[in-house]
Amino acid sequence: MDKPPIWFKLAEEAVSEGKSVFLLGAPDTGKTTLCKFLLEKAIEKGLKVGYIDADVGQSTIGPPTTMGLSILEKREDLEGLIPFKLYFLGATSPAQWLLRSVVGLKKLMDKALERRVDFTLIDTTGLVTGEVGFQLKFYEIEITDPTHLVAIERGGELEPILKAFVGRSKPKQYVILPSEKVRRRDLTQRQHYRQQKLSLYFKNSEILNFEKGLLKNFKGDQSFPLDGRIVGLLDEEGFALGIGVITGIKEREIEVLTPIKAQEAVKALWLGEVKLEGGAQNVCNPGRGLSR
Repeated sequence: MDKPPIWFKLAEEAVSEGKSVFLLGAPDTGKTTLCKFLLEKAIEKGLKVGYIDADVGQSTIGPPTTMGLSILEKREDLEGLIPFKLYFLGATSPAQWLLRSVVGLKKLMDKALERRVDFTLIDTTGLVTGEVGFQLKFYEIEITDPTHLVAIERGGELEPILKAFVGRSKPKQYVILPSEKVRRRDLTQRQHYRQQKLSLYFKNSEILNFEKGLLKNFKGDQSFPLDGRIVGLLDEEGFALGIGVITGIKEREIEVLTPIKAQEAVKALWLGEVKLEGGAQNVCNPGRGLSR
């Protein structure tokens, strides 16, 4: 895809040591393509980059239901984004989990700064409209405090969010039109992407047994059974080592299908809001999808 001149101007002005860029845009506006371009430019400049992917439904770093941080220092790092840290949201949309989404983004941002990155790029979900979209994006921007805010806008849909930051010393705002070559994806295509990501993620999984006491947020609600539910496998800092699927419940144990091998590092299980249709035995079948 041809790169518009504004992209190069943005890369020149915003991609430098001590800067951070927050990408804002509805679905199918080209955020991912612009994101890759800016990451390439940052690496070309010799910067150590913290890339945060907060799009839990169309994730590029970790599996769906997670937000991820990658630390990038060379071009090869872009070819297979390796998670440095993951935060488990437990859903494929942040709409009902605004506080959890903002907390996760803040924890990932703190980790990036802790690693002394030179430049940070934050890519988020396409939930930008209505009161929920406004609240989510306003507080994501507020908590991360970026130096630059890049809005890819079709026709004024981002205006309420942008207005909220007018008059402040930062972030500096850029409003960019989506490329005419951006390919729109419907709901079925988005679901298929998640299914493929999950299928690949669970490819070499095994069943691990955990004590029931490790499941920290289950309150006995049987209206949404545990079998088939996605869970986050959390470390001592509350970050996700990865995800798993509940395959069975015993008197004192929970069976979890997961590719995570370091069982001793799992300090807690966090129950997600997603259930794999057809049961966990179909987790690797792209023909099956996610409910909720």
